Amino acid sequence: MYELKIVNGTLIDGTGQPRFKGDIGISDGKIAAIGVVEGGADRVIDASGRIVAPGFIDIHTHYDPQIVWDRMLTPSSWQGVTTVVMGTCGFGIAPTRKADRDFLLHTLKHVEGMDYNCTSTGLGDWGFETFPEYMDVIESNGMVLNVAVQVGHTCVRTWVMGADAQRRKEATSEEIDAMREVIREAMEVGAIGFATSNSPAHSGEGGIPVPSRWTTVDELEALVKRKFEEE
Repeated sequence: MYELKIVNGTLIDGTGQPRFKGDIGISDGKIAAIGVVEGGADRVIDASGRIVAPGFIDIHTHYDPQIVWDRMLTPSSWQGVTTVVMGTCGFGIAPTRKADRDFLLHTLKHVEGMDYNCTSTGLGDWGFETFPEYMDVIESNGMVLNVAVQVGHTCVRTWVMGADAQRRKEATSEEIDAMREVIREAMEVGAIGFATSNSPAHSGEGGIPVPSRWTTVDELEALVKRKFEEE
């Protein structure tokens, strides 16, 4: 007895074998049987004429602002995507102090083509500054897809250094320590990783390189070093 059966579908199972007709049985939220599935189910979905396949994982997205006002994450949810990874290229909107909000949104306008009027209107009063507060907001709003969030270097550097993040290459040891603490906090509340970019294509307002491009190798090494080890 299954909690759900999907029957009469054309199955593409991701292994590379040809598609085939069959059923899927699901128990305890997991696929328990594929192919000829005997037994009943609490719920049955007839997938005749439809393809049944694993969901797609989009490992490079910039839904960081949109998720605040669009829990459907359109158009990805229309296209079979079931998991998205955000915060790529070191960009995002958290952590962000109120004074830096326009700077970060204009950065996203230039590097990712996000319309400033759209993002600023959609975010409204934002409702967060720190990364943990951001995670609380998107979790309380709910989401249709599975979402993995990275904490971005540009946000972290701006949070700690302010305007200097985009005009000073050398961060002080105190600033680097502060950035490490921000990253540690983000990881502790669920960030899946830290993202950065040194791409020449990534320039913000006025063609000025984004903050992550100003970093030194020493800074980057310090930020990705295991914080929990004795140094």
